[in-house]
Amino acid sequence: MDRAAGRREDAAWLRAAWERENTRVLPLAEGRTHVSEEPGGWRLALVRPRDCPPDGTRYFLGTDHTGAAYFAYATGWLPAPPTGTARVAALDDGAYPLGDRDHGMLVHATALENWHRTHGRCPRCGDPTTVEGGGHVRRCEACGAEHHPRTDPAVLMLITDARDRCLLGSRTRWPAHQYSVLAGYVEPGETAEAAVRREAAEEAGVAIGPVRCVETEAHPFPGSLMLGYEAGAVSSAARADGSEMAAVRWFTRDALAHAVRTGDVALPDRRYLARRLVERWYGGPLDPAPESAGAPWTE
Repeated sequence: MDRAAGRREDAAWLRAAWERENTRVLPLAEGRTHVSEEPGGWRLALVRPRDCPPDGTRYFLGTDHTGAAYFAYATGWLPAPPTGTARVAALDDGAYPLGDRDHGMLVHATALENWHRTHGRCPRCGDPTTVEGGGHVRRCEACGAEHHPRTDPAVLMLITDARDRCLLGSRTRWPAHQYSVLAGYVEPGETAEAAVRREAAEEAGVAIGPVRCVETEAHPFPGSLMLGYEAGAVSSAARADGSEMAAVRWFTRDALAHAVRTGDVALPDRRYLARRLVERWYGGPLDPAPESAGAPWTE
């Protein structure tokens, strides 16, 4: 998928693209859409522009290799899907895993819908804003200010000590058996690397040495970019702060595999960067025994 950013300001082209027979639309109603199961797996149940209800707002997502245009359409209710076997799903619904292209489209559309829903007025003067730029700009009708979707950087860090154990934490708002890597938002004027060190010190009392970014992930809830780091601890001293973290624990590979297998520890769903960081350190998948497996969680 080519996001075709150069077309966003071409209102005539966007209008013509909306009328084309090969244009496809991803309807969204508060983050939910239709998916359908096909021989290759689950796919977005895209519709034609004429199938969309009249009350929505369209956002241009891009074009494919054939030149066909794709739009998201934010509306109060979902139009009938093109197949009777379609299911209603959302981006954080792990029951219907999508391929890379469709997942990317849904991330893009969800991020735009979340932003538009909360930015109807100008943060500079308070007057109403209107949608421009194919859904990627809001312009204030009074002061003329342009506003663009924001992305908030957040860091996730897989911390290891000199014995190559990994440090995982359980947040105070989670059930006691749910563990993940440490994480936090990058503050104003702060580098991502500094945020890794600050969050590790604040949440677990751990001093950090070298850090390395290994993977990133778009996470539009409401509009974050997750930066995945591997970090080396200066020492193995660690303690939960009691405010955000209820517990922090060092795990060897064998200890973590056993805890996951028995259900004593639940990790985030495999769709998320936090889980991939843990399994990257472990060297493979970490799965509970069938009798210990519970519902996936998304934090």
